[in-house]
Amino acid sequence: MPMSDPAFASVGLVNQWSTGRKAYVLLALLALLVCLLSVALHGLPVPYIHDEFTYLFAGETYSQLRLSNPSPPSPESFWSPHMLVEPTFSSKYPPAQGLFLALGFWLGHPFIGLMLSGMVAAVALLWALRAMVRPLPALAVSAAFVFTVLSTGTWIRSYMGGLVAFACAALVLGFFLRLRWGRPSRPAFVALGIGVAGLFLSRPFEGAIVCVLCSFAYADQIIASVRGGLRPFAQSAVIAVIPLLLALMFQGALNQSVTGSVWRMPHSVYHAQYMNQPIFIWQDAKAASKPSPRLITVEESQIAPGGWASHAELSLRASYHAIIFVGGVALLWLVLIGLPLLAYAQWRLILVIAGFPLLQAASNYVELHYYFAPVAPIWFLALGALFQVVLDWPRKPAMSLALIALVLAGLYISRLLATSDVQTIRHYHDLVQALSDKPSSLVFVTYAPGTSGHLNVVYNDPELRNHALFVNELDRASNCTVLDAFGGGRQIWRIQVSNGGMSGGIVSPQELCPIPAQAVEPAR
Repeated sequence: MPMSDPAFASVGLVNQWSTGRKAYVLLALLALLVCLLSVALHGLPVPYIHDEFTYLFAGETYSQLRLSNPSPPSPESFWSPHMLVEPTFSSKYPPAQGLFLALGFWLGHPFIGLMLSGMVAAVALLWALRAMVRPLPALAVSAAFVFTVLSTGTWIRSYMGGLVAFACAALVLGFFLRLRWGRPSRPAFVALGIGVAGLFLSRPFEGAIVCVLCSFAYADQIIASVRGGLRPFAQSAVIAVIPLLLALMFQGALNQSVTGSVWRMPHSVYHAQYMNQPIFIWQDAKAASKPSPRLITVEESQIAPGGWASHAELSLRASYHAIIFVGGVALLWLVLIGLPLLAYAQWRLILVIAGFPLLQAASNYVELHYYFAPVAPIWFLALGALFQVVLDWPRKPAMSLALIALVLAGLYISRLLATSDVQTIRHYHDLVQALSDKPSSLVFVTYAPGTSGHLNVVYNDPELRNHALFVNELDRASNCTVLDAFGGGRQIWRIQVSNGGMSGGIVSPQELCPIPAQAVEPAR
């Protein structure tokens, strides 16, 4: 139904703000306001999952215009989950999330980068929705995304992300949705290129699944567009390839800097060093060169026993829970109601949203909520189909708008009043705060049996210049090396971490680096 329909004459002002560039500006400002309000009510996110610290480390490294850092003295003393300490001191993860956090570090706090990624995700979602529904429901659904995911959702309350991959997937989906109108415009091809490049730099495997599924589902429309003019299509496709080539070049430079090889990614090097479990199901298990029992225990606890059917069940359950984690129970029910309507309006997207968890389960042992970021925009496309039906059905625009406004208010209030999806275990944060008003410290950390792998507190500035420097307490030789390199002028602490808290205090260097008996000159 065109926006000039007389039924919408009474809401002309709303229509004006839901079309054109004004809608994108309005949505970006709304996302900024909601993020700031969430911080005012719940405070800044405090990292507590080991993945978060690794992304923060990457962000701080990139903010200093470096791709990696030199391996520290006694490398294993500085090891933490998902961190390489050899051949360089670096994060194992793809760089996109770290790049956004680097923007935050430049601007004063990594949360600013997280907030910027949320604003970009909201705008990208609106662009995708505009290819499927009218401007007004598109803006309403984008507002629903802001009021849920950017309020107290997991992705905005932690630093390990999901929003960057979400934004890039929305650009990819927006391109394929525009194929139904014929050959997409060149800006749409640019958006496709940026989206594919961003998925490669954020969640390459899951992003590849979405891109392959979309290409399969829209294959006939791609062929029709090519037949409509091969040369113009090829020229536009070249434009789309440019961002991907730039992303490949950047990843190659990162690989070279971190691992010493353009072709070997940090993730694979880390896995070979510390993990016995293969990355993909079809790979053979290989013994790690220096396995981490605590980390292996964490990973194995997330793996479903049994065959492919068990993995498929786990993946479907994870996708179900992911909507709750990032958007709340109320959003989950709206999405479930909207899926049949989406199947009627865009059945190809149902192939993508159904095929994603099945292919993920057939490939990967572990299923976590942020793995579903590349398919998550389809949840909101389902909501868009629902909101458009609401606007069409009563033929009374004021009532339709009032109903949608009530739904948006309910989504926002339910998320705002809910307990924020943040840390219940803040050992690292609390220890840093406790040491902040004391002389500079060198903290040796050990872990009680059964301690969660997420409580590893050995996270430091990439240049190892932080006020409280954390290291693993290892053997005498390692401890002595660390004390020689960093102990001068610092208080020496020995801390034991357990699930229930921390214990310990100031110790002398000799307790960590005792002088061998044979080195002591006998008394005369």
